[in-house]
Amino acid sequence: MPRKDLTDVIRMLLRRPACGDGFAVRLDWPGYGPVLVCHDLTQFTPSLERAQRRVVSTERYWARGPLRPLAVTVVPIDYATYRVHPRECGSTACPTTAALLGMGPVRPGIMLSAHDRDGGAGGDHLPLG
Repeated sequence: MPRKDLTDVIRMLLRRPACGDGFAVRLDWPGYGPVLVCHDLTQFTPSLERAQRRVVSTERYWARGPLRPLAVTVVPIDYATYRVHPRECGSTACPTTAALLGMGPVRPGIMLSAHDRDGGAGGDHLPLG
């Protein structure tokens, strides 16, 4: 394959949106009204290692300010669910770290570092909708 064609294919793949199963960074925030805790899902990626690095950088980002999330964790989620997930969601049925900690369904072969095992949130992994 000529170099120019190969370069075009690589560029196309890099622009291709993420899809399928992956991971997102979950930020848990103090709630308001009847909701005690709400959360946001950000930074979808198909790579667990990349999601773990994003947790560290997200924690560093929020550590400098007066408002900090209660928890920053990695959650397994598919891209379609991630795209429709609302901001400041108060639902208890959303993905949590529980599946990665062995307390719910997860894809085989996923391993977490001790840092992530120690910082996970509880609950079962239930897909939205």
